[in-house]
Amino acid sequence: GHLSTIISFLDLHPAFFLYIIIGINKEKQNAYTFSPEEKMYLIEKTIPEKYKKRIKIVPYSSIIADYLYEHNIQMFVKGIRNQKDFELESWIATVNSVLSGNPKTILVAQTNPLLLNVSSGNLKDFTKWGINAKYFAPALTREALQLRLREQLLIGITGGMGAGKTTLGKKIQEFSEKNNGQKAIRIYHISLDDLGKKI
Repeated sequence: GHLSTIISFLDLHPAFFLYIIIGINKEKQNAYTFSPEEKMYLIEKTIPEKYKKRIKIVPYSSIIADYLYEHNIQMFVKGIRNQKDFELESWIATVNSVLSGNPKTILVAQTNPLLLNVSSGNLKDFTKWGINAKYFAPALTREALQLRLREQLLIGITGGMGAGKTTLGKKIQEFSEKNNGQKAIRIYHISLDDLGKKI
């Protein structure tokens, strides 16, 4: 949903530059799924190339309105999915408007019906339950969640006939078996060629 909001706003305002501010609550550091550095990496890699020159990603551990004031940024841009979001963000916008710099807030409505009720919480639940979330988050985000929450990742090796797919798969599996003295990484090699022949 955040990516959709960013793209919608930048398309609507082609002259604007956007700061993506990652709020850091030090009291909740251990509760975060990803560290601020990991979040920055995921955001950077999922932003389409055409928008990257108009975006800066910033971690910040104080009041976000203070960052806006310190850098002469005059408004917040917030995405809203439903009535509940609207009520919450309207209240936050009212509070922010009386802080230093009196920043305004632009609310960008989510227009993709598939994203109207998606939250980080239920995206994590989808991942834990093995539900395909391809309509709700970028591929890199889904893969990162699988690694973090399920501690597993499905990797497909493709290529033409004789390209070495089977050899590479076996080499990766051998590497994991040799390094089990460290933190165990168990890799299973499933050859679809062999599976297809058996079927």
